[in-house]
Amino acid sequence: MKTMRNALNITADNHELVKAGYIQLPVPITITEEWLNSPSLLYKEESNRERLLYDLRACGITETDFEKLIGKTIYSVPDDSIYNAYLEVTRLDKLTEQEDIAYEDMQKYLSESDAYVEQMTEAYSRFSELLIDRVWNYYLFKEQVKLDRLMLAYKEMVAECTVQTLLFILVNTPNFGLGICFKKD
Repeated sequence: MKTMRNALNITADNHELVKAGYIQLPVPITITEEWLNSPSLLYKEESNRERLLYDLRACGITETDFEKLIGKTIYSVPDDSIYNAYLEVTRLDKLTEQEDIAYEDMQKYLSESDAYVEQMTEAYSRFSELLIDRVWNYYLFKEQVKLDRLMLAYKEMVAECTVQTLLFILVNTPNFGLGICFKKD
């Protein structure tokens, strides 16, 4: 999958994994308080909220950040190429807003913003690649396993990764338009 990660469309075995730069979830995922507070199917001793926070605290995500997703049904998530493009456009927009910037200041800004964009894209890529892998594995797993209980556990893995990915965007780039993620096709 890593070799195709910059593709805007990825289809494997007739399953559309990425469409127009957005990772297509195999099933819609609705984030509710009930799901966040219920015990994780994978980690019984923790609630889904606690489990997600354990992994996300390092990214500066807090419990209150979940409120932005509660009640939303998610159909797709931007992949790292869309996220990187957003960061690049935002970076250049800020540069063009400053009309009388000195050459040295412009070079300093470009150097610092390059490093920031690279750091953020690299961090986001880990979430994005994991989600693509889990979506692909969901389809493979679904064809092999017919036990509902196991499919629910795998769906939870996809849901966890989806929430992590969207929370990363919401906290680190709050102006990123996520409206398309909540629209069916």
